[in-house]
Amino acid sequence: MPTSGWVRSIAPGALRPQDSFASGAKAGSFSLYVSAYALEQSLVRQRHQRQDQEWVLSQEELLDRFTALPAEKFPHTRRRAAELISGTGPDRFEFALGLLMNHLRLASG
Repeated sequence: MPTSGWVRSIAPGALRPQDSFASGAKAGSFSLYVSAYALEQSLVRQRHQRQDQEWVLSQEELLDRFTALPAEKFPHTRRRAAELISGTGPDRFEFALGLLMNHLRLASG
């Protein structure tokens, strides 16, 4: 979807002056999330190509790190570690994007 398409979907119709901040913040939030995901995916690809740079790539490694956290400080993270890392990157991106878009539509009234 071209940029103007997603901006229109976030802020449909004419804007009242008091709505301009909210509309801008919504568009900025959406753009920030998409950009951050794209940057992360780009970094992962780059690090795959360079053997001298470490990166947590496997879910097993991440699960080990979460479950190694001190239980007294991170009880919920340890208990929910498997759920926190479940799914693929694209699945998680699509899910979060759906949540964001649904919230933005509801907030638009």
